Amino acid sequence: MEPNSILHNFAVLSCQRVDELEAALWQMEHRTSGARLVWLERAEENKTFGIAFQTQPWDDTGVFHILEHSVLCGSARYPVKEPFVELMKSSLNTFLNAMTFPDRTFYPVSSRNDQDFINLLRVYMDAVLHPQIYDRPEIFGQEGWHYELGEDGGLSCKGVVFNEMKGTFSSPDALMERELNRLLFPDTCYRFVAGGDPEHIPELTYEQFTAAHSRLYHPSNSYIFLDGRLDIEAVLRILDGEFLSGYERRPGPGAIPLQRSVDGGESVICYELSPQESLNPSASTASQGVAMLPARLAVSGEGGRCGVQYDQTQLEELFPPLGALLGDALASAGDALPISEAQWRRYLTGKGVYFDFAGDVPLSALEHWLQGAGTAEPDGSARRVLLCAGQGDEVLLCWQEAEGGQFFCCSTALTQTLHLDPATAAVTSNAAYFAFENPELSQLLSPYTLVTEVAQQGPCYAAANPLGGGVSAVLDALSFNSQNHAPVSDGEVYVDGDDRLVVGTNGTVTYRASWGGKYPTGPALAGAVDKARSLAEGTLGALCGEARLYLVSAQKDQEALCLRFGYLLGGCPVYLGGEGWAAEFWVKDGYITQFTLHFRSYTPNGEHTLLLPIDKAAAMLPSIAREQRELVIQYLDTGGPSVSPHWAAA
Repeated sequence: MEPNSILHNFAVLSCQRVDELEAALWQMEHRTSGARLVWLERAEENKTFGIAFQTQPWDDTGVFHILEHSVLCGSARYPVKEPFVELMKSSLNTFLNAMTFPDRTFYPVSSRNDQDFINLLRVYMDAVLHPQIYDRPEIFGQEGWHYELGEDGGLSCKGVVFNEMKGTFSSPDALMERELNRLLFPDTCYRFVAGGDPEHIPELTYEQFTAAHSRLYHPSNSYIFLDGRLDIEAVLRILDGEFLSGYERRPGPGAIPLQRSVDGGESVICYELSPQESLNPSASTASQGVAMLPARLAVSGEGGRCGVQYDQTQLEELFPPLGALLGDALASAGDALPISEAQWRRYLTGKGVYFDFAGDVPLSALEHWLQGAGTAEPDGSARRVLLCAGQGDEVLLCWQEAEGGQFFCCSTALTQTLHLDPATAAVTSNAAYFAFENPELSQLLSPYTLVTEVAQQGPCYAAANPLGGGVSAVLDALSFNSQNHAPVSDGEVYVDGDDRLVVGTNGTVTYRASWGGKYPTGPALAGAVDKARSLAEGTLGALCGEARLYLVSAQKDQEALCLRFGYLLGGCPVYLGGEGWAAEFWVKDGYITQFTLHFRSYTPNGEHTLLLPIDKAAAMLPSIAREQRELVIQYLDTGGPSVSPHWAAA
């Protein structure tokens, strides 16, 4: 092949050496259809194909964003519902995507395998030139917009692109960018929102949608890009014989004019703060600390014992100074020594502060959250932790190990005079006790069930999937580009290199890393827990309404670490779906390699449920008594519109 030659109806226009890439850049043009083509010929085993169309928007309906989604919903040669998903399952691709830009739409794929590369080329060429959108109008409604009838009888607008752009415009940065482009580029296509403005997306009709494809998804308006070591003759033969030879050259949309200098003036845009946002910069710091909040506290002093559970407001008031003491104790912890259960109970009934975190928390992570990295780096995980009086003036740190249930104790740098006595002196007893201290309940319940004899009237909550309003904020928190996505069964897949993020319509988000991953944790257990907690708080925590997150468990096998987080409502755990947890992270070799997030949002609905006293509830559940299990107030969320509290065995 050489310049001024003809190869499979492609005129070879020029060849230019690109020394920095050790490549030759070939430029060609298909003589019949007018399709332009460039090939970066170089010793690159990763072969790339891409086809781009000049798509200058003329309004804010996002027609080309909707087309980008829709053409990948089946084509004439490949009439499956979701060829993109099928390719991800079976292809050896190293990249597979589609992207909408302010002035063009691009469909790139790559593979190291020769036959797989040809298969990908065929699927993508058929998708962009022969999509099923003309035979299946429902694709437009699914990917663009449609009306849905709500439970209240009202109409609401839905659609993949519509929902995505609602999420995008929930960001003040996106609103400012839109307004800046409108002011600075009033005479060009850049004044429009290429992705679509949710206020204007419903103005797009199916006829306008198909007309846009017919007009601009034409070879004369395309640019084909090839890269790598490939069989150029075979590629050109397929492009000409199977796709381009049936098209006649026609005029394209023309060049985009330069914008003349303008005085953009001033503009004011409004942005409504969501309940999760605040103008107070300290609010985010306070919300981060909520992850370490225990589900139960018991403070025992000269005045008796005060136990707090199922009351998040009171827990948030009491915990900061007590948590600081716990952090100091963890940071200065001495060598751990085993103690008997009888000794643990004696410590538990004496002067001290008891923390129940509801889930098994690695002590090193707890120290990191409460204190910052100390020198002690305590081993093990615990749900129940105790600061108590030792011999003389010493303060001991005790805990029940999560694995095996053994009890341990160690010295700390704290003293009773300066630390424990002031923390317990002001306690006002509410007659709280542990089940092992009551002869009758000790026969029915787990011995360390905390009993607070107050009337339990639990609030009920409306429950919903918060991703219905858009996923932009979640994608930002997870560092995924909202433009790089395609439809999959019951959701959307977002890609970043070979990493995949699937956002389901049911509110479940899953991530799988190809290798390594986007989320390094470092080798330490505390770093892994902290990174997972940060991702959970930045995603689930930002959208869960009245709930908060807590660490359910941290389990490690020979190869990986599994971390699970759950929702708490007013200190009560939420048992979600079939698994119970809200988030699961897998950590391997210093990276988060996969995770699953179940998004739910909870808001009070004004209703309450009256609960039996714990002794009567235990008596009515004979299985509890046989196994002496812990009885806790729990919310069961099966995906319905509301949740209410009930007694459940833990």
